[in-house]
Amino acid sequence: MKTLIKKEIENIYSLFNKTPKLNVKSDLRHTIDKVQTKKQCAFCNRSTADVQSSLKDKSYEEEYRISALCGSCQDQVFTGAQYLRKEVQ
Repeated sequence: MKTLIKKEIENIYSLFNKTPKLNVKSDLRHTIDKVQTKKQCAFCNRSTADVQSSLKDKSYEEEYRISALCGSCQDQVFTGAQYLRKEVQ
């Protein structure tokens, strides 16, 4: 009996020593895909029409496919010279 209890205690303690297996990348992608299916923005939840009209050019559309951010939210998130497209610099 003591051996069995000791084994179970060791099993419980081993849970604290192991790094939990999280699949953050796939969970995030799944959530972004759900938002894109609804054609909304991941940040502001704008309507489909607002999101589509805010995607000003192909670079905005490409970023929406990656992050599900509408054009207005992209402008707020990506500020500064390092985010300027080559043709603007």
